[in-house]
Amino acid sequence: MKAKIALVDDHLLTRETMAQVINRFQHFEVIMQASDGKDFIEQIKKAEVLPDIVVLDLLLPRMDGLETSLWLQEHRRHMSVLICTMSRKYPLFVRLLQAGVKGILTKHDDIPELEAALHLLRQRKMYINKNVTSDIYNEISGDKEGDQVFERITKSEFRFMRLCCSELTYRAIADYLSVSPRTVDSYRDSLFAKLNVSSRTGLVLYAIKNGVVDLENDDPIMHLGKKPD
Repeated sequence: MKAKIALVDDHLLTRETMAQVINRFQHFEVIMQASDGKDFIEQIKKAEVLPDIVVLDLLLPRMDGLETSLWLQEHRRHMSVLICTMSRKYPLFVRLLQAGVKGILTKHDDIPELEAALHLLRQRKMYINKNVTSDIYNEISGDKEGDQVFERITKSEFRFMRLCCSELTYRAIADYLSVSPRTVDSYRDSLFAKLNVSSRTGLVLYAIKNGVVDLENDDPIMHLGKKPD
């Protein structure tokens, strides 16, 4: 029986091309496509047949790959998530793995690498690209103290820190996260203490330095709250 695949990517041409490639693999078939996390979640809530594996772009509008992975970990834990990313930042990889992601594939990888990753996830195993593994090792070897600080940041604090890199006010961030302004204040104060910073600017600089947001690839989180031109 073929494993059922969902593709989540906001670039239609990329998504359809990948669907054609995967459908040529012997043991896999694409049964669902979505443009972002919200679109995908809406589809699976209504679907009679659910995917076994979700191939998920990291940078997505409205609801990105990390947020979608966290939702799946809570509500559809049986689905294996394969993240596709241009980023090669250790802190982000750690957070993805903590969010239940079972595979990390870079967009520089070739078709055989994609098929190999899908086979491992089909067997309920993990796949991490060898270049990503090397990056993680180098980062761990080079900055153990920084890693320990980052790993003390909770999932909620991490989400808050990403949103601090947008145009959203603290009150708007609270609405986005569906929490009270007081809870947002607690996230802010906790991060200030853990990271030894004293302002939102300090949080943003930390996020940029550690790959919490992806400046090189125009992370959609940075556009939240901006007024249209």
